[in-house]
Amino acid sequence: MVLSSLLSLLHSLPTSRQLVLATLYALTSSTKIIKEAMAKGALIYLLDMFCNSTHPQVRTQTAELFAKMITDKLIGPKVRIALMKFLPGVFMDAMRDNPEASVHIFEGTHENPELIWNDNSREKVSTTVREMMLE
Repeated sequence: MVLSSLLSLLHSLPTSRQLVLATLYALTSSTKIIKEAMAKGALIYLLDMFCNSTHPQVRTQTAELFAKMITDKLIGPKVRIALMKFLPGVFMDAMRDNPEASVHIFEGTHENPELIWNDNSREKVSTTVREMMLE
């Protein structure tokens, strides 16, 4: 029940986003909470924050939260697979190593064998995530 309230606050109260993300970060120390978050669709809400927020600190905090969820021994691989349906694996590696850098990678244009990422792909992911979150 607490998790549902926090997720709804992410979008209904923009001024509290950093506090909500910090609270979620603390809660995700528990594998059970991560599992519940996945079941409640939290990844879409969080992806929307990462892709579409205009506040850089919110985006970085979201990347930190994803990194923590991905490193969970039991549920982490499932979180990574779910995120890879939207973002290339390079983003998850960057989130784990340097959350701020993952935001810069998302905003940049990259064309190399490891990652082909440009304005079109970024816009497509951002729009898809926003539409799914609003459903």
